[in-house]
Amino acid sequence: MIRTMLVSLREPSVFKLVCEARCHFVGPLPSTPTNDRVVRLLGPLRPAAAFLMPICAGDKVVNVLYGDCGVQARAPDGVSDLLLLAMKIPATFERLVAARRKADARSVARVG
Repeated sequence: MIRTMLVSLREPSVFKLVCEARCHFVGPLPSTPTNDRVVRLLGPLRPAAAFLMPICAGDKVVNVLYGDCGVQARAPDGVSDLLLLAMKIPATFERLVAARRKADARSVARVG
């Protein structure tokens, strides 16, 4: 299931850590007010481990990819594959933004 949520970066959380450090996080979510709110929104049980990866466009973090393994005792074996895949997302994101800007520019040129 895919969900979208906004998470404040004003309070300590793994989301704030990932955004500030611009690096991924794999492990159990520490108990902080923000992390605990996210856990409550995602389901009734705290995941044993979570994966978070910043998605950057230029020098700005624009999204954080989040996944967890539910209540399993450990993260699945495919985490390294997920890291490799996730590292390709920023370049793809930038290509999509560039294509959108180009299409918007053509649209404005036709109208004007």
